[in-house]
Amino acid sequence: STGLVLKKIFPIYDHMTFALHSLDPQDNQYTGFRLVFEEFEKIFKELGVQELEVTTFDPYTCLAINKVESDKPENSVLEIIEKGFKLHDKILRPAKVVISGGKK
Repeated sequence: STGLVLKKIFPIYDHMTFALHSLDPQDNQYTGFRLVFEEFEKIFKELGVQELEVTTFDPYTCLAINKVESDKPENSVLEIIEKGFKLHDKILRPAKVVISGGKK
């Protein structure tokens, strides 16, 4: 099924994202990575894959990998470690996040 194939492709997408953020935009390799990345995004859009928008921890869309003291309200998402995705209304991969434990 489409969902199974996408789940296998997400790690490649993650590596491309990391590479793009690691390279200097003036580097020739950056242009190549950007073009491949844009193709991923185009295919995702055509298939109906959407990135999960997360600001507050939701156990249905997020996987909290750490909880830290913060000035933000408890369960606020402080950092997205790995993007989450859905296909139509089905969660394909939850977002891996760091959340606020509130003030101590």
